[in-house]
Amino acid sequence: MSPPSPFDVATLVPSNRDLLQAVRTGRKGLALVPCIAAEEASREALRMAESGVTAIAMREASPAMAEAARAIRLPILSLQLVATREDALAARAFGADAVILDPTRTDAERETTASDARSTRMVALHLARTRAEVEQAVSRGAKAIVVQAADAKGLRPDPEVQLNLTA
Repeated sequence: MSPPSPFDVATLVPSNRDLLQAVRTGRKGLALVPCIAAEEASREALRMAESGVTAIAMREASPAMAEAARAIRLPILSLQLVATREDALAARAFGADAVILDPTRTDAERETTASDARSTRMVALHLARTRAEVEQAVSRGAKAIVVQAADAKGLRPDPEVQLNLTA
């Protein structure tokens, strides 16, 4: 049995901010989503919104994300990989509108977690580090993919590189 959740699942409000719609405005199918720091999250989120970005990302689902979500109307992508239903629901509780599925999980586990995320109207995104992983996600019907690579065209893996969202 799982430990009790630090939030009440019954009080979760479904997402009403559409990350996929926001990133469709990207050039040539590539949308760059700025990642803001947890420090002064609401101020930084407001600054990003005023600069015209269509979505923001944060490294982890946390009270800082909740603060940013209250400050803006832009969709928020949690960069913290989700592996379980609890991970997905916790991300939503902190204000995430989209999450990234843990690529180390089996296809069935990822699909279950994606379904749990979609139950709160969040977008569940695949993470790809190579061209083969991108092609695999596309063949499964992915509408958008988070790409982590040194070169988005060549898709050479590099774990030190920021995550980019391809729609």
